[in-house]
Amino acid sequence: MVGQIALLHARLTLVDHSSMEIRVEVTSEDTLTGEKRRTGTAYVTFVALDPVTKRPVAAPPLVLVTDEERTEHARALERRRLRLEHRRALARD
Repeated sequence: MVGQIALLHARLTLVDHSSMEIRVEVTSEDTLTGEKRRTGTAYVTFVALDPVTKRPVAAPPLVLVTDEERTEHARALERRRLRLEHRRALARD
């Protein structure tokens, strides 16, 4: 019998020109009791590619509707800024 099930909930948080950041929240659920517990959060980046050339292409814009979405988008912009700053610092070394 399975004791725990992993539930994943993903949300698009940022669309740049061709890249997208997705927030993935992981929750575990006990199959016997139904108890749920947040076990982790990850941010993953995907790049939109042309199916023929395999080169990056423009992604459709992200439509922000709620205040929560706008807040998460602002945080995503800051994470992107920090990633790029970190990458530039590594390139200098």
